[in-house]
Amino acid sequence: MHKLLLLLALSFALVACDKEPPAAQEDTSSLSFEAPRTEIYQCEDDSTIEVTYAGDTAVVSTDEHQYLMVQAISASGARYVSDEGVEWHVKGGEGAFGINDDTQLCIVAVDSPE
Repeated sequence: MHKLLLLLALSFALVACDKEPPAAQEDTSSLSFEAPRTEIYQCEDDSTIEVTYAGDTAVVSTDEHQYLMVQAISASGARYVSDEGVEWHVKGGEGAFGINDDTQLCIVAVDSPE
C-alpha cells in the first residue's frame, strides 16, 4: 500500500514538474507608437528647413546643420529646443526657427503623407 501511495505521489510530482509556468507577457495595450513624419518649411529668408517629428523629439535640418530637439513647454502649438540654444516653435503649418536672437518665420511647403 505504501508503494502504491509513493508511486501515486511521484506521478503527481512529475506531472506538476512537466508543465511550464505561463510566459510572462507585457501589457502593451497602453503603449503607442507614432511613426516619424517629415515636413519641409519655406522660410522668409528663402531658405528651407526639413523637420522630422518622432514622438517628443524633432530633428531640424538646415543647409548647414542638423539639430536634435526635445519638446518643451509651450502655451500654444509645439515647441522644441536643443542644447545649442536653437528653438523651433510650430503651430498650424507655421513655424518660427530661432538661433539665439535670430528668428525666421516659416510656412509648411511639403507635408509627409499620413
